[in-house]
Amino acid sequence: MALATEPYVLNGPIPDGPYGRAFAITPNDTAELATITSALMAYTTAGLINIVTAGGDAVSISLPLGVLVKVRARIVKSTSAVAAGITGFY
Repeated sequence: MALATEPYVLNGPIPDGPYGRAFAITPNDTAELATITSALMAYTTAGLINIVTAGGDAVSISLPLGVLVKVRARIVKSTSAVAAGITGFY
């Protein structure tokens, strides 16, 4: 069986995608994510979340259901989180 080719590997990570990796996020007020995201998506429930950006800014953002929101997040906070089933992409 032939291995799948990866046309993007020579260019390195592309901030606008396509994203090569994804991981489930459990919101936590203080714990930093293992990897800063390039985008977030809510799979279960749409709504607001509070994040800390890669640059250290604390902001609230809206995650529509099933829509990629391009944001470099280092923390996804649990306080006041409405969105659920959050996945991070990079």
